[in-house]
Amino acid sequence: LGSDVVVTGTGTARNFKPEVYDDGTWLNEYGMRMKQGDIYAEITEYPLPDIQTKEEIKDYKFPDLSLPGRFDDAIELVKKYHDQYFIIGDIEVTIFTLVQQLVGMEKLMIDMALGKEYIQPLIKACTDFHIEHGLKLIETGVDALWVGDDFGGQRGLLFSKEMFRELWKPHYKRMCDIFKKYNPEITMILHCDGAVSELMDDFIEIGFQVFNPVQPGVPGHDPENMKSGWGDRMAFWGAIDQQELIPFGTDSELEKDIQNIISVLGRNGGYMIAPAHILQPDVSPQRVKTF
Repeated sequence: LGSDVVVTGTGTARNFKPEVYDDGTWLNEYGMRMKQGDIYAEITEYPLPDIQTKEEIKDYKFPDLSLPGRFDDAIELVKKYHDQYFIIGDIEVTIFTLVQQLVGMEKLMIDMALGKEYIQPLIKACTDFHIEHGLKLIETGVDALWVGDDFGGQRGLLFSKEMFRELWKPHYKRMCDIFKKYNPEITMILHCDGAVSELMDDFIEIGFQVFNPVQPGVPGHDPENMKSGWGDRMAFWGAIDQQELIPFGTDSELEKDIQNIISVLGRNGGYMIAPAHILQPDVSPQRVKTF
């Protein structure tokens, strides 16, 4: 289909066998109780639902990244495709999302606002974990690291820009700085859903070089504004609407949008065309070929 990239990541430990309960739920390696939803696995119980103090973080055990099997996929794909494709190492569920999935979104948002003492130490612990994670992926030979956290909804940020700068930005900056020091050639990619244009300057200051998915149809994400505002400092990846256009638009509407986005975000380079999200079951194989 003409793809230019291969995406890999970190797998479960080779000998990990999740315990499946009578109700069909199971515990993953993070201690999250999971259930299979219609499309994605969903969390039903969080590992740290009642955390209040920084001392409680010491008792939590992150997955052991040194266990056999973790990086088998990345090692094999780099070996096989390094000379043919741009290989992206995916650090899925990075700092904000991992903290949220350890304590729960409602608790996290309230405790951030209340300034609970565990917030900063837990963010640091999750950052340290993903620094180790990213360094191990770099060692496999990937060309880029793809960080994934969503700070926005359909209308704007999930919390204030000031709160992002105070609580989260320093940790992302430290992580990116370490990756760049370890391998100055590594390309840093940020996946961040939602209307987050208010944070674009912060993302660049952190050290991210590629912004994904450039979610279309949300405030602040007009392609021309994105390109003229940040295109000299940030590349873009995504931007083709998969909420409505790809599954429900006509072929001519899809073609017109693709040509327009390429002409704007791809002006003078700096754009990798893709859907703005993983394609869902409402997208037919024929539509993929049309794309």
